[in-house]
This record gives sequence, C-alpha cells and structure tokens, in this order.
Amino acid sequence: MKQFELQYFGKIDLESEDFYLLEDQEIDGHKLELDLTFEEESFSSFKLKRLKKNLGMLPDLIRKSQAILGTDLKLGDTVSDYAEHHLENFDDQELINLFGKYRNEISVEDFLERFKPVRVGFTPEDNDYYTIVDFSVNPELTQYLVAVTLNKRGKFYDISMES
Repeated sequence: MKQFELQYFGKIDLESEDFYLLEDQEIDGHKLELDLTFEEESFSSFKLKRLKKNLGMLPDLIRKSQAILGTDLKLGDTVSDYAEHHLENFDDQELINLFGKYRNEISVEDFLERFKPVRVGFTPEDNDYYTIVDFSVNPELTQYLVAVTLNKRGKFYDISMES
C-alpha cells in the first residue's frame, strides 16, 4: 500500500478508490473546507510533490486570491456583479445585519471588505484549474461565491461568480 503524507489531509492511500478528500481547517483565522480531488486512478510522484508544495503555500495562495478580488474590482466585473446581485436580492434587514448600513450606503468596496475564504479545492491533475479559492460575504445568507482559480504554479487563471 503506497501512502503519502499531505499537510492538512494527513496520510493518504494512493491506491484507495476514494479520490475525493474533504477536511475542515482553520487557516489564518478563517474556518474553511479544503478538498482534494484526484481525477485519475494513478498519478506521478512529481504531481504529488507539487501538491505538497502548494499545500505548504496555502496561506499565501489564499492571500494572493484575496488580492485578486481587489484587482477584479478595479479592472473586471465579477466582484461588482456579485455585489449588484446581492444588493438586489438581500432584504433590508440582511444588509443592515451584514454591513451595518442601509442599502443606499453600501458600496462594492463594502462587499470586498467582507469577503472571506470559505473553501479551497485542489485538483492536482488539472494544470489550469489546479487551486480554486471560494469567497463569500456570508455562506449562511447566500449560496453565491466568487471563485478565484490559480494554475499549478499558483498564478491567476480565472475568476467567476458561482452558485
């Protein structure tokens, strides 16, 4: 039986038929889900070493993804679309509870300040969609997320709003 030790996940059995792992973790004060999906039945030790390296950099990858949200606010439209959607769909009391402000006082920047990482998913065989960091203003109030995708080298690949 081949086993490999991975930070946050512990020992994993490389010959297991369970190719999806889920762990609840606290990283930099954020409670979030970490998941790991193996799409192929076998994978190289090189890919496992890269995964181990990326898991070791996880707090930095989360911070990098959070910075990408700020860049999107300036240059893109995903964060703005997320804010607009929620301003249209949250009732007044939800907005006051979340932001401490009335609807007409809330800006897109207020949403940006409230984004928290809620999930990080790893797919080691996918070079482009390698790491996905999901952010929410409050997962108890909304199923919508902003997903920041990083490639296998930890570089920005995509940002999208998901439900």
